[in-house]
Amino acid sequence: MNEPSFSSAPPPGHGTGSDRALAVASHLGLSIAVPLVVVLSRGHRSAYVCHQAVEALNFQITVMLAVLASSLAAVVPVGIVALPLVLAAAIGFAVQAARAAGRGAWHRYPVTVRFLS
Repeated sequence: MNEPSFSSAPPPGHGTGSDRALAVASHLGLSIAVPLVVVLSRGHRSAYVCHQAVEALNFQITVMLAVLASSLAAVVPVGIVALPLVLAAAIGFAVQAARAAGRGAWHRYPVTVRFLS
């Protein structure tokens, strides 16, 4: 009877090392420009890079709209509180996505409007 082998190494992920690096850069770019450049320049070569860059792009567009709405609402106390919360959540979700991309996982942001597919 074959026993399962256990090792401390993580299971292999998706994408090559350069694919993972581009995916991480897409998530940590914290702007619309970085994932847009990645998807336009390398998205056609790797489905993994394309998926990660499009996810990051959709998330950054969603964050931009949330920051705009919070900024406009800053004339009332709710907007003043919402803006730092939106920014902190955006950074936290981007770091989480970058860590997943570094492992080769197919990550999807939990609170994102999917403008592009």
